[in-house]
Amino acid sequence: MARRPFDPRKARGGDGGGGGDDLFSGLGDPPPVDANLGGGPQPPETPRSARPPDDGPLSVSALSKLISNALASGLPARIRVIGEVSNARPGRHLYFSLKDEEAVVSCAMWHSDLRKLEEIPRDGDSIEVWGQVGHYAKQGRTQLYAKSIEPVGLGALEARFRALVAELRGEGFFDEDRKQATPRHPRRIAIVTGAGSAALADCLRTARDRMPSTELVVVPVLVQGDGAAEQVARAIRGLDAAAEVLGLDAILVTRGGGSLEDLWAFNERVVADAAFACRVPLVAAIGHESDTTIVEFVADHRASTPTQAITHLLPDRRELARGLARDRGRLSRAAANVISEARMRLDLARRHEFLRRPADR
Repeated sequence: MARRPFDPRKARGGDGGGGGDDLFSGLGDPPPVDANLGGGPQPPETPRSARPPDDGPLSVSALSKLISNALASGLPARIRVIGEVSNARPGRHLYFSLKDEEAVVSCAMWHSDLRKLEEIPRDGDSIEVWGQVGHYAKQGRTQLYAKSIEPVGLGALEARFRALVAELRGEGFFDEDRKQATPRHPRRIAIVTGAGSAALADCLRTARDRMPSTELVVVPVLVQGDGAAEQVARAIRGLDAAAEVLGLDAILVTRGGGSLEDLWAFNERVVADAAFACRVPLVAAIGHESDTTIVEFVADHRASTPTQAITHLLPDRRELARGLARDRGRLSRAAANVISEARMRLDLARRHEFLRRPADR
């Protein structure tokens, strides 16, 4: 038996008549449900303030104004937000995003507030923003307008590092023309590092292998924590003052790798001042190859690791021996040539007619 086609006139509310043909006839209207009588949850009634006006739809400007008013009345006048900077676009004004693992918020900072910052945040910085949330109608953008920005956690150390780098660069601490050449064949080197550290062990092993005749003076200091920067600076100043008495040809300041906090002693101004004033050639090797500290910028030479620092300072005795052998061979050949030429001249003179029979002349 073929299925009969659907006839909308037979549905309730159709324009077709016939009470008997109405699909829902006889069922009657469902009784109203009173929420107080246990009829189940009902959808919340739309508040009157959120309903569109009865006289027609909103304009875009009116909707934008509603959003702005809602933000102004529903949020505090000042909000403090912590997050990571991304997509920073510095200029006259600063535009950036503040993000965490689950969300991103657009932010802006106007020039009048931006010029008060000591350091402009960069992508990856962790910062704390004080500001106000607002809606920019012309671009339809809701964003956080920053009034002040402070670095957070490691970001604070990064900010201090950048600020001191900028300050010292302006004072000429990093100028290449003030840096000295390191000696080619040093007789005695002072090593400023942690006592019993892996960095010291690397230096001693490399020095013993390359040039055991070079004397090493080890000056143990704290390389991290309270008082470390002062100890390092005092060691540099003391060695520099006694360099002539001690017969020092170079000073090496070094330590192994670590976090930014671990290496922070070598980013202090007191260490930079001591390195800048040092008259003895100074080599610095702090941390791993990717680590960079301020004392390395100031030093006469920067090495990536303690081993590379010793390699730079000390020639390889095997290479020196090969060089001496080459020089000895060249000297022997040169002497043989001189003697050979002298013999030829002597032989020619001996056979000359004047010398053979001088009486005839």
